Amino acid sequence: MEKIAAEHPIPMYWVRPARILSAAQGMHRFVWDLHGEPPKSLNKEFPISAIVHDTPLLPLGAWALPGTYTVRLMVDGKQFTQPLTLKMDPRIKTPLPDLQAQATLEAGAVSGITKG
Repeated sequence: MEKIAAEHPIPMYWVRPARILSAAQGMHRFVWDLHGEPPKSLNKEFPISAIVHDTPLLPLGAWALPGTYTVRLMVDGKQFTQPLTLKMDPRIKTPLPDLQAQATLEAGAVSGITKG
């Protein structure tokens, strides 16, 4: 948080903290925001549409498309994997080819702002 505070002149209560899965025993919940890795851009900023304790640093990575993904968990050097199916919100009627075209456009935008 100190690094973020030094680079961005905003109150830190707006900032979304890094989410790291707990190593303690028991059940834990982790929520994926459905974005890929954020690009390594030269300029990062917080949007004006701030949410207390949940404002992400922009730019975000591209949206994940509906499909099958693999979740990996490492515990004490042992890897566990589990398939995860990401389904489209049934209220949204956008055809998959249109979503794929949007993802291609978004991937191009992300690569265009990535520093070398």
